[in-house]
Amino acid sequence: MPFTHHPCLKPPHPDDTHPRLWLDDFMPKAEPPDGPVADWFSGISFPMDLNDQVGDCGIAAMDHYQMSMDAFGSGSCASWGDGTCQQLYETLGGYVPGDPSTDQGTNLQDNLTWWRHNPVKGTEILAFGAMRLGTWLRPERLHALHAFGPGYIGGLLPQSAEQQFPGDWTVVPGSPPAGGHAVTEAGEVLGTDDVRFTSWGAVVKASRAFFMQFVTEYWCIIDAQGIERNGANQYGWDITGMNEALTALTGQVNVLKLTTIV
Repeated sequence: MPFTHHPCLKPPHPDDTHPRLWLDDFMPKAEPPDGPVADWFSGISFPMDLNDQVGDCGIAAMDHYQMSMDAFGSGSCASWGDGTCQQLYETLGGYVPGDPSTDQGTNLQDNLTWWRHNPVKGTEILAFGAMRLGTWLRPERLHALHAFGPGYIGGLLPQSAEQQFPGDWTVVPGSPPAGGHAVTEAGEVLGTDDVRFTSWGAVVKASRAFFMQFVTEYWCIIDAQGIERNGANQYGWDITGMNEALTALTGQVNVLKLTTIV
């Protein structure tokens, strides 16, 4: 069904003014597991989080991320709710209810930077990092999805996706852009053309070609659940190296709160 898109994604910052942890520097060299390998969406009813009314998709994607992590970590999850999402949009996007001129979306890196210092309803994150353009092919995505949970993604949505929603998102040649949009990548299932996004309160299947055309920035969120879950580091990430790089970026020692520091 056609869907009205709200402007909800500000352009990413350049790395020279807003340096970041580049996760591909610490990524495993081995191939990821085969099969239906990453599912952060089954059994979860993701809410709209006001994104049918205002351009708070960056906030909605944060909520969807924490719901996935809770659901697969503790077996239950709850949305932050519309009230909290609006408060976050006011804080992070400068939105003033009733003033459409302030409905301009958010910047994903700014959102994560704020969240790292401000837990939301008890949900805190330890750190975050990005994958460089060209390193978010399927093997890299699977490694990230296994280790860190859903990807926090920004991209340029074509108008065709609005018409296709909630059906599959596939490339329609010549479709003009509708504007920036944020989603989570909540899974990769049975094949290279079975990417799953959360968007507008739904889980949307997308083709590999659509993913590569749509995505302009790919962020991974690192929380305590993920570090604990991957304490054995079964996928081969250089966790110690990540921790040292984060210390260099933030000036804080042991950002990932590792039990053993080498």
